[in-house]
Amino acid sequence: MTEKSIAEPRPHRRSWLLAALVAALPLSCSGSESGLERAASGLFSADPPTAPAAYSAWVDARTGEMDWVRGQWEAGDAQSRFKAFMVGEEPVLVAESLDLGDYGEERARYYFSGGVLLHCRQFKLLRDLSPPAPGRPDEVAVIMSFDLDGRLSEYTKTVNGQAVTLEGWEAGAALRHAEMLLERAAGAARH
Repeated sequence: MTEKSIAEPRPHRRSWLLAALVAALPLSCSGSESGLERAASGLFSADPPTAPAAYSAWVDARTGEMDWVRGQWEAGDAQSRFKAFMVGEEPVLVAESLDLGDYGEERARYYFSGGVLLHCRQFKLLRDLSPPAPGRPDEVAVIMSFDLDGRLSEYTKTVNGQAVTLEGWEAGAALRHAEMLLERAAGAARH
């Protein structure tokens, strides 16, 4: 496997906002608020939601103010480019574009809190290359939410617009892939 990583920090760091995000990110409230926590609550008006889908929307609304790093990796025909949005040195969102060669492509967003995958959205265009002659590519959309112990808590999956059942291996594969991306994003941030 060939690995390439590129660290490209955002040119204008906003330290005060980063500190406010770090203070606002914990999913539980402490009994007393520091001045920084009060500033964060003033900036964001609330702690991040604990429901995975709501948490992902909360993160998405703040990416314009976050530092980020870019990275890439390759394995066989697969080539990935990703952008990790950071709070301190911790990735909270990794947005990935994955080229699967002849098999298709995928665009995905993985949302983390405290290093744990909470939510992911995957949109795929997959080609079946097996005989008989392949037809048109399948459009696959998968949205999964996980609890803090890594257990799948809910999902939706559609293939060409039709709701289908998630295959037994898909949640585990998403968790393993997200863990690999989290490690690569953290590595790119350290460079």
